[in-house]
Amino acid sequence: MKLSVFTAGLISILSWGFGYSASSQMIDASDPFSIVGLIQQEGYQAKLESNEIGDPKISGRLDSLNWNMIFYSCQDNRNCASVQLVSAFDLPDGMSMERVNEFNRNLRWADVDLDEEGDPFLRMDINLAFGVSEDNFKDSFDWWRIMLAEFATFIDW
Repeated sequence: MKLSVFTAGLISILSWGFGYSASSQMIDASDPFSIVGLIQQEGYQAKLESNEIGDPKISGRLDSLNWNMIFYSCQDNRNCASVQLVSAFDLPDGMSMERVNEFNRNLRWADVDLDEEGDPFLRMDINLAFGVSEDNFKDSFDWWRIMLAEFATFIDW
């Protein structure tokens, strides 16, 4: 009996310490419907679509900023393994590599790339191949929201 009480206590402590909830559902990229539902449940605009080859794609809006969630490593337009959040910005004069490097050096969760015209793309990958808890996914999406807002401020959008 003591072992069971000890084990239960240890599990409780570890669960509390890592923010894990036994009732959390696992989220993976094989079910885009659950992902779009979870994003909408958090109060954000999101719509499930398909890209030009039929893979799932979620588009949405955070405040005045548009974003897309691209699904990767899909098999027959389903059972995807990861996602990438991306938002594109069309700047009149593009963006210098010095500014790109400054943002990438100072903010950790998302990265900026430039297209051939020098316009920036903010990107953030989320590996969902083996699933994450709903809380973990919500936290990752919240980091996306923060990084998107930070980048918009950074470029005076």
